[in-house]
Order: sequence, then C-alpha cells, then structure tokens
Amino acid sequence: MVNTCTRVSLRQRAIKNDRISLYLDFYPPVRNPETMQMSRREYLGIYIYAHPKNEMEREFNTDMLNKAGAHEVEEKPLLLQYQAEKDN
Repeated sequence: MVNTCTRVSLRQRAIKNDRISLYLDFYPPVRNPETMQMSRREYLGIYIYAHPKNEMEREFNTDMLNKAGAHEVEEKPLLLQYQAEKDN
C-alpha cells in the first residue's frame, strides 16, 4: 500500500452568536481509528470572537488560535504513525 501524505489545515467556520469555530481539515480524508469511517474534519471545540470589541477579546482570540495551531502540529505525526502501522 502506498503511504499517502496527508495535509492538515486549520480552518474556521462562522457559527451563531457572533463566534467562529475552529477545526482541522484533512486532505485526503483519514480513517478514524475508533469508528473506522473516513473523515475530513475534526472539530476542536475551540471558539473565537468573530468581531472582537476590545483588547481582552483580541488577546483571547490570539491565545485560542495559538492553541489550535498546536493541535495542528501535533496531529500530523500521529496521522503518519497510524498510516505506517496500517501499511504493515
């Protein structure tokens, strides 16, 4: 089996109450080891303000984007490890 390289991108989706939800977008889709279904998205449960009104909300958004970026960096090696185990 060919080891495909999966790209992981941090994406945003507008939701109600003037907030934005952050999620990881995988291409090509990856198999969820628990459900064995193919999936392109993993929602992180991290939300930011769509239109920050003051310095505190802007700082909150920056902190949450940094936290979400750490998830993006952590996810890539785990995907490659899972694909390697699956191929063997």
